[in-house]
Amino acid sequence: MSAGRTLRRGYTTGMCAAAAAKAATLLLFTGSAGEVVEVTAPRGVKLALPLCGVERGESWARACVVKDAGDDPDVTHGLRICAEARPAPEGIHLAGGPGVGVVTKPGLAVPVGEPAINPVPREVIRREVGAVLPPGRGVRIVLSVPGGEKVARRTFNPRLGIMGGISILGTTGIVEPMPEEAWKESLVCQVKVAVASGHRALVLVPGRTGERIAVERHGFPPAAVVQTANFVGHLLRSCAEEGAEEVLLFGYHGKLVKLAAGCFNTHSRTADARLETLAALAAARGAGPGVVAEILDCATAEGALEVLRREALLEVLDDAAARAAARARAFVEERLAVGVVLVDRAGNVLGCDSGAAAIAGRLGVRLPHPVRPSPEPGLYVVGVGPGSPDYLVPAARRVIAGARVLAGRAETLALLAPPGRETLELRVPLEPLLERLAARARSEPVAVLVSGDPGVYGLLGTIRRLLPGTPVRVVPGISAVQLAFARLGLPWEDARVLTVHGRGSEEDLAREVAGHAKVAVLTDPRHSPAAVAAYLAARGLGGRPAFVLNNLSLKQERVWEGRLEDLAGCRETFDNAVLVILDGSP
Repeated sequence: MSAGRTLRRGYTTGMCAAAAAKAATLLLFTGSAGEVVEVTAPRGVKLALPLCGVERGESWARACVVKDAGDDPDVTHGLRICAEARPAPEGIHLAGGPGVGVVTKPGLAVPVGEPAINPVPREVIRREVGAVLPPGRGVRIVLSVPGGEKVARRTFNPRLGIMGGISILGTTGIVEPMPEEAWKESLVCQVKVAVASGHRALVLVPGRTGERIAVERHGFPPAAVVQTANFVGHLLRSCAEEGAEEVLLFGYHGKLVKLAAGCFNTHSRTADARLETLAALAAARGAGPGVVAEILDCATAEGALEVLRREALLEVLDDAAARAAARARAFVEERLAVGVVLVDRAGNVLGCDSGAAAIAGRLGVRLPHPVRPSPEPGLYVVGVGPGSPDYLVPAARRVIAGARVLAGRAETLALLAPPGRETLELRVPLEPLLERLAARARSEPVAVLVSGDPGVYGLLGTIRRLLPGTPVRVVPGISAVQLAFARLGLPWEDARVLTVHGRGSEEDLAREVAGHAKVAVLTDPRHSPAAVAAYLAARGLGGRPAFVLNNLSLKQERVWEGRLEDLAGCRETFDNAVLVILDGSP
């Protein structure tokens, strides 16, 4: 290719299919299709595409168009896109034949089981065929692509779950080839113009669809919106060099989530860590191995989104936006303030980081808050486990994420409450607070967060007593007792579980320990493991083996092992401990 030569445009498989279908319909009902058929691309550009392989039988007609990608390197260039037309009941009936892929996985724009003919080409085909279909008649169009199955192996179709052929694609109908460096420079020109016009806050969108959504749906000023194509990193650096001060990255989540993994050229041939990123962030939010594996097995980011929605893990999109924003700031060495907004194909906001709303506000746009599915209204008592969020069960995470009001100990709320959520600290007297929570729970989800399991010396009994008749939904948690015996590798179905939190007397404690071979005692600062051990040793139980399991599940977790008489003299401080006492028998 000589330097400076204008690159030749081509046309998409969708436009080829529309031309072939229109020609076959003309041939079927009029007996003539000519050598060239005129079709109109989605943006109103008229194209005259030459026909080849025109045939007509007694009750069928067939026409083909050779795909011409112009000077764009496209593996489908030179393929014949064919359409066969047959009479049918009134209307236009579209089907796929050999060489046209079939969708086998959810998450694409076409339902599972349908031929891979995307929505825009479908619309164009119906429009063009409808323009020449005689009134009151119907036609069945079957598209086929000889050699399409072989060529499809060189595309991403098999990985997307599109099997047996290529896809019929094209949102504009026109293929616009451009050398990469010239393309980048044309994009940078947008930045220069926007900054020269006085815009110091810019909105970077992947392409035309993102630009339309940003401007028409969300109201961003057109002069501040810049397309990046796949060259997000190049455009970010250009923004910093040209004098922009802040950037809002706004676009389809399946594209921009790659930035969270540090992929700043988002072309699928260069990098694609979408599913891995979403799976890792879902795991960090408590998704189990099965959910993580399901996300990794999705064909598309849309499929992964459906898994996250089903599992009430849409906060993962906020996490992805926050990581993408942090990566972008680091990429430009903190020379720009960066916010990220992830949207779905319809333009609905799925997730954003903390800085996105502020940048949008300075551009005169109030971003809608992402819609999150919420639990049903009611009072939830949620066990939050022994301390570490790692031991919070997925069901508890979902309730906490969706509750409008959260109540619990101050340290629990600080660790688990989502930012901006209304929180109430549990303090005595409990009855007035619980009555307020019960009243709120009639119209919205309210969660009371309880350490360990609500039913193991937790708050559940108190709530039942103080709020008789109030429906309570209990989400169980992993108790410290469970984890203590797990750490010791011992079953605990035969254990006696006791607490010194203001329950019973010391005589009762001694009697219970003497009468059981396996006892777990929940201690507190006033009744420390050493104090309990001293009392029991004074009553002849000092020879019993004992274990103190302190700060279970936390980084500072440790296990003390010895006998009660040794523990009685121990000067170590145990802040949050379970004391396990055995009878010493094998």
